[in-house]
Amino acid sequence: WKDVTLPLMNSRYQLEDSLVLGSLNQTFEEIGDTQIRLYNMLQNKYVEGIREQIMKLSTDLENIAEVLSAWEVFQSNWLILSPVFSTDEIKSLLPQQASKFMMVRKRWISLIKHTLENPRLFKVCEFPSLCEMLTENNKTLEVLLSSLVKYVDMKRELMPRLYFLSNNEVLQLISTNDFTIFNKQISKIFMNIRGFDSRASDG
Repeated sequence: WKDVTLPLMNSRYQLEDSLVLGSLNQTFEEIGDTQIRLYNMLQNKYVEGIREQIMKLSTDLENIAEVLSAWEVFQSNWLILSPVFSTDEIKSLLPQQASKFMMVRKRWISLIKHTLENPRLFKVCEFPSLCEMLTENNKTLEVLLSSLVKYVDMKRELMPRLYFLSNNEVLQLISTNDFTIFNKQISKIFMNIRGFDSRASDG
């Protein structure tokens, strides 16, 4: 486990606060398999000499799984809120919320720097109070998502067809630079349209 690295994806936008986890399914499966093996080892009558090490590894893996679960929640909300709160419009309309977002962003950037120094899973999870930080960030981002309802409704007044989308879908539509996501959301608000073709025309 000392050589297992955190699965990271290359950022699409190359921003200083952009670090995206890849799929964690395999990591969670390996943690689960290892926990089963450790449990079986503890049932062996000859385990006493290494019982303490086994129990420590089991506890460490349990904590890592908790961190990764909280990180996944954070990432799903961060990818929506980060582009939204980077706009001057939001900063002027919701200054208090923008200030809270900047506090989250500051903590997030410190974790990114720590992670990029050494992406090995156990080293990343040595970040001080990592699970508590992610949990606190998640609570703040949930509050910020709720506070954006008025902003979303204002956009709906300008374009009533946005009422066909959920709040999160509107935020994704407003904040994304990914044409695939834009195409997926925008096609829902027009009848008989499956999507838009973004290919350039030679004519």
